[in-house]
Amino acid sequence: MYTIRKSEVADIPRMLEIIAEAQAAFREQGIDQWQDGYPNKEVLLQDIEAGDSYVVLQEQQIVATAMISFDGDPNYKLIIGAWKNDLPYVVVHRIAVATSQKGKGIAGFILDFARSMCKERGVKCMRIDTHVDNVAMQRSIEKFGYYYCGIVFVRDGSERLAFELLI
Repeated sequence: MYTIRKSEVADIPRMLEIIAEAQAAFREQGIDQWQDGYPNKEVLLQDIEAGDSYVVLQEQQIVATAMISFDGDPNYKLIIGAWKNDLPYVVVHRIAVATSQKGKGIAGFILDFARSMCKERGVKCMRIDTHVDNVAMQRSIEKFGYYYCGIVFVRDGSERLAFELLI
């Protein structure tokens, strides 16, 4: 059984280990996502300070990490395509799951947790993006019920597939 909680500074070393595993897996699959030193310790610290960083635990061991924010994403202002609405939304970023836990539904667990947060706050929309070659995440996103909306551009100018879910 999994639980989720806000991340703490003391969690950063384990979070970075999980991210490094994800980076290695992407590299092995020929996916250039997260191959430029991002996300790094500074990004995780910013997420923690903003109250947007979470870790997933199994038997008190951190097995995944993600960022969940209700502050929007400036990269989502420009989209080649169209969002389905202009409602306030939650954004989920930087989902990383320990290699030993892949395929066990943790990404869906994180998305379900974010949806529960939306319901508690009265937010009716969720958005997420992923790399064009990250087929596993695309499957998780679509399985969860998100709709493809178009292309957005992230901090380094590269394209990401953008998805939205109305709750």
